[in-house]
Amino acid sequence: TDILVSQLRDKECWADHSDMADAKRLKATYRVSFSRNGKFSRTPELIEPSRKPANDPPLNTFIVHAERALNKCNQIGWYVPEDYFRLPQPAYINLEFLPKIGASQ
Repeated sequence: TDILVSQLRDKECWADHSDMADAKRLKATYRVSFSRNGKFSRTPELIEPSRKPANDPPLNTFIVHAERALNKCNQIGWYVPEDYFRLPQPAYINLEFLPKIGASQ
């Protein structure tokens, strides 16, 4: 997870969003899995919240930013350590997006 987090930052896919409205309460968690080519093997799945909230514009906007970050890094390509592919497949990783620090486990 730490390797993926650093790639979100280093590849400039994720930026600081701590200036967003209600930033202290914003969080989105995505489940991802990878192919050997460094791309997602499946579409990232929003797991927390379980869906985009229609009645919460700040959180909805935050989720859109997280999806853009995932898509941008996926287009560039991810470095996925070989150890990941030794796990029973499909192996999922949960990435938690937070406004201030980006993404973490």
